[in-house]
Amino acid sequence: MIKNAFLIYSLLFSAKVFADPQTIDVYFLSRSPSAFLQYILPGTYQAMGSVALNTADEEKKCVDMGDFCFDPQIGMVENSTFVVDQEKAFKQLDEPEAPNPAKMINAVETNMIDCDKNYYFDMYCGKGKPVKSKEVKLEVWIDTSASMRGVDYHSQDGFCDRRRFVAQLQDSCGNGSGMSVSVFDTGIKEFSSLSQLCDYRGLNDGKRMVDWIKGTTTKHLIIVTDVEEYNNEFREYLDRVKANIHGIGVKPMMSASLLDDLSKMSKKCQ
Repeated sequence: MIKNAFLIYSLLFSAKVFADPQTIDVYFLSRSPSAFLQYILPGTYQAMGSVALNTADEEKKCVDMGDFCFDPQIGMVENSTFVVDQEKAFKQLDEPEAPNPAKMINAVETNMIDCDKNYYFDMYCGKGKPVKSKEVKLEVWIDTSASMRGVDYHSQDGFCDRRRFVAQLQDSCGNGSGMSVSVFDTGIKEFSSLSQLCDYRGLNDGKRMVDWIKGTTTKHLIIVTDVEEYNNEFREYLDRVKANIHGIGVKPMMSASLLDDLSKMSKKCQ
């Protein structure tokens, strides 16, 4: 009888530990024209606001760039005609920089790597073990992989909409709130500074995110990533658990729109 009672207790405890979060909100961000222009025209693009310029002002503020000029209101123009080939430009954005010669890592070397104990998973980490973090009501996971460069890029290093979102959410939740923030690419770990939220390096994978979600004990989870991650196993999992999906549908979501849901999201850490 004692054995049966212990078995029932173990099953109940396991179900509690591995249960999905009560709520999962995933923000799938699309490429922002302003972020894209800041990336391909560093030092040239300046946000001019939404005030319409008259013809005289347009002539003054159109920056000469060889055969073309860049107008803050409408972009690159030639004889009042749009000449920005977005498909070509985005293709250029996606092309990786010339890589440095890479050293291949074999299985023996993988096991010898000194893994960061704060990582739940790392593709090059052979013996790293996940560390059980303190239970919190709300976890926020921010994508810092290379794909975010065209989604939330700002010319000033260390500042982006992801940082603004987290900083204001922290203020709303308060210093003593049950909230934690993590960044992820090939691995996921708790962030160390706000500027880290604006990184653009590494890769991500939807299958890993599913594994991470299943391993968390938080009640509420917020994930910020790019729209290209809404596919395969990650999409299937989110549909199955009826997650709250933002940015998928008729209207794409830009990074600046993260701030629109602050009041609703801050209630999850109370």
